[in-house]
Order: sequence, then C-alpha cells, then structure tokens
Amino acid sequence: MLRPRRSTPSTTIISAPRTRLGFLRRLRPQLLADIISELRKVVWPTRAETQNLTMVVLVVAIVVGVLLGVVDFGFNKMLENILLPSR
Repeated sequence: MLRPRRSTPSTTIISAPRTRLGFLRRLRPQLLADIISELRKVVWPTRAETQNLTMVVLVVAIVVGVLLGVVDFGFNKMLENILLPSR
C-alpha cells in the first residue's frame, strides 16, 4: 500500500536588500551576511595612528635584530674558543 505524500509547508522568502555582493549572497547567505556585518563594525586607524604604529614596529624590529645579532656573535665567539682553541 502506498501512503499519500505529505504536503510541505510553504516557506516565506525574505529578500535581502540588493548590494554589490548580491551574487555572493546566493552561495552562503548567512555566512556572507555575517561577514559583511562584521566588516561594517571595523574601526580603521587614522593616518597618524598608522604612522605611529609603523614606527613602533620598525623600532622594535631593529632593537630585537641588534640584540639577536649581539647574542649570536657572542655565542659564535664562545664556541670558537671552546671547540677551536687557537694554537
């Protein structure tokens, strides 16, 4: 005996406002909507903040580079004196 098919409940489709990324909304609508929503909340730094932070990064990189260079030079000299003593 065959059972009658169940009718599927109708769903209401809510259309999203058109955006430049409308074609991407069809791929994964909720994921892309969440990404776009989060990107709208981003507060970008000002030009002055960007310049200051760039200088901080450069200064720290140079200081760490010099420090590691000095430590490397010291270990190199120490190992040369221990493993290859002068004759």
